[in-house]
Order: sequence, then C-alpha cells, then structure tokens
Amino acid sequence: MRIPFSVSLAFHCFLIFTFVSRIIPLIGLVSIFAIILIVSNFDSFKKLEKNEIGFLILFTIIVFIMTSINTFFSLVTFFHFFISMLSLATAVVLTRSVNVYYLSSKWSLIAFQFIVVLYVLFKGLDNYPAVVPLENMVNESSANGITSYTILLQVNYAFVSYFVFKKLTFKTALITLFIALVSYGRGSILSALLILLLLTFSYIIKLKGKTIVIYFLMTFILISFITQLYWNEILFFIEANTKLSAGIVDKQRSQILNEYIEKMDLWGFFFGVDYQGTSVLNEFNSNPHNSFVRAHHIFGLPYLLIIIFSPFYLIFNKDRIFKDSIFFAILILILFFRVFSEPIVFPTLFDFYFFSIILILGKNHLPKLKSEGTVYGLN
Repeated sequence: MRIPFSVSLAFHCFLIFTFVSRIIPLIGLVSIFAIILIVSNFDSFKKLEKNEIGFLILFTIIVFIMTSINTFFSLVTFFHFFISMLSLATAVVLTRSVNVYYLSSKWSLIAFQFIVVLYVLFKGLDNYPAVVPLENMVNESSANGITSYTILLQVNYAFVSYFVFKKLTFKTALITLFIALVSYGRGSILSALLILLLLTFSYIIKLKGKTIVIYFLMTFILISFITQLYWNEILFFIEANTKLSAGIVDKQRSQILNEYIEKMDLWGFFFGVDYQGTSVLNEFNSNPHNSFVRAHHIFGLPYLLIIIFSPFYLIFNKDRIFKDSIFFAILILILFFRVFSEPIVFPTLFDFYFFSIILILGKNHLPKLKSEGTVYGLN
C-alpha cells in the first residue's frame, strides 16, 4: 500500500519541526509516528531492490557490531543505534513511492523556508550584521544550525527533483542563499553558492549549439562588467556581512579536529575516540561541531566508511548518464562540506534524508511521469 502524500508530508514537516525545535518530548512522538508508518507498511521491505537490500544489510551489521563493542558503551550508544535504525527503516517505507517523496520534500522545504524568511522579515535587518536575526529564532540553536538544516533540505530536494523530473530547483536555491546570507555564516553561504553554480552549469549544458556559446558569453560579460564596477563594494560587503574573510574553517573547529586526531590510538582509529580531556567536552558541551567526528566518535571507522562511500558507489555503479552521475556526486559533496562543520547528521533524526537519497540511488526502476499532477493524481 502506497503511503498517501498527506501522510508523507505530515511526517516530513513533523520531523523537521522536531529536529529544529529541539523539544525533547517531540523525539518520542516523531519516533512513534515513524514506528506506526513502518509497522503499517512493513510489506515495503519486500519490495526492496538488490542495491537497497545490500546497503540495508551491510549498514545494519556494521552499526550493530560497533554498538556492541564500543569502548564507551552506554545507554546513549543504544539511543544512537535506535535513531539510526529507525531513520533507515522510515526511509525505506517513505521512498517506495519516489514521486510522493519528491512532493513531500518540495513542500516541506518550501514551508520551512517560508517560516524562516517570515521570521527574518519580522525581526528586520536594521542592525545586521551586528544583530543576526536567525541567531535567536530557536532556543539553544545558532543561526548556523538553521542554515545548515536549510542546506540539507535543499540538497535533498535538488537531488530528488532532478532524479524524478530532471528539474533544476533554482527558486528554492535562491531562497536558501538568502537565508544563508542573513545567517552571517561562511559554510552555508559557500554551500548555497555551490548549489546555485551546479544548477546553473547543469542548465547551460542542457542548451544546444550556439545557444551555449551565447549564454556563456552573455554571462561572462555581465559578471565581468558588474565586478569591474562594484569590486570594492563586493569585497566590503563580504568582509562586513559574512565571516568569509576569516577563512572557511574557524580556529575552534580546527582545534576540535586536531585534538580528536591527536588522541587517536590504533583502537580509537577503528572504534572511535572519547571526548575526555578535549575541548569538545570542556568547552563545547560535547558538541564536536563536525558530523564526521561525531560519526567516528559514536560508531567508529566502519560506520564512517559506509556513510562516505555508499552514495558514490551507487552513483557510479549504475547504468546512468554520466552528467547525471556528476550532478548527484557534486550534491553529495556539497552536503558533506556543510556537515563537516555542523553535527546535523550521523547519527541524528535527519539521517532520514541521507538514507532516503541512498535508497533512491539504489533503485533500478522508476516510473516516468509527465508532470507533478501525475504525482498528485490529477492527471
């Protein structure tokens, strides 16, 4: 039985609200919602394709083993094991209809962006960047957090939109860039710009013959003209309104990474390193500010390897048009770049989106649709 679009959208929105708001009781409620979806649609596991089954089995074995022998084995590790398996199982159920997943991803992203932009407009930008409007939008969450969630949701939507319809998501990508700019964060700004560049380049290569040359020339002339006229103003804006002038990675994050690596012995290399005696525990309240450090800390090297290499294996191990493979690979790299400085995945509730991308990449068969109306059931 296919899960209705309304139910799928409700889960996406509830998941986003739970993760962003950080209201602890909601984790239990969204988990119950996910369990109900899994149990009531358990036949979805019978419809898995070969690549999906392979990833599901391998990931489950790795996470189970690493949880069992982890040197800092505790109830917290059990919690992460539960979150990982629940996220994966929910992704299995909600990606049986990629078309419904596409619509849910689209409208949940738009709803999230609408709320964030509305909040920014309500707070105003009069004192920006001295006062960043998104900094206090959610208790105990920085502006970087809000923009990181937006980047992840944008990558997910850009991926599934191209996968299903070969559509490029310029409108939401521009809104994502706006949100990143008002967040005063370099990582999100660079990620949003990279997404826009990828979409623009993908659009250009779809053009034919002389149209490509004309488009390139017009774009080059326009950019050169604007840069020549406003170069000083552009530099001033970047220095005054973003953190890009200070570099891509700040000193605190570099310190965290260096301390983690320095503490690593042979056992820790394979099974993870604890935070004792590092600034993660002493200064940053157990927040490593890096999804990959967090992943290695909790589940060790095997988990980290399957997370990093699985998407690329599925992207390039399929009979896929090369330019499509490059598009998907760059999107994954942009996501990895963003989560390298924010611990929003591996493992968290938002792993649902990463697992969904993995499972969709593993599909061999996808119905061809002429329009979104077909997904809604209008055509």
